[in-house]
Amino acid sequence: SSSSSSSNSLPTKRPTILIGYGSYGQNQSTSYNPFLQPLLHRGFSIAYAHTRGGADLGQYWYHFGRGEYKEKAVEDYVACATAIAFAWNELIQDTKEEEEEEE
Repeated sequence: SSSSSSSNSLPTKRPTILIGYGSYGQNQSTSYNPFLQPLLHRGFSIAYAHTRGGADLGQYWYHFGRGEYKEKAVEDYVACATAIAFAWNELIQDTKEEEEEEE
């Protein structure tokens, strides 16, 4: 959990690493990676962006992430990063509102 055990504390934003791979029609593995363990122990969050160009969601997903469409893969990555930032901000705002209601 990203919040402390104190009932009056807000969740804290955690450093987050967003891993993205969408290329050559390859699937991106989201399985356990021991090389990420030291980061997790230091409080980092790990997220995976399944951008267009990989084979994760079939041939069309692969096709529309390469060549003239490669920009779409970058847009997918940026959208994932934006969603993570938005989610953290929403969590903090919701927690603030709950604490104000309790007072």
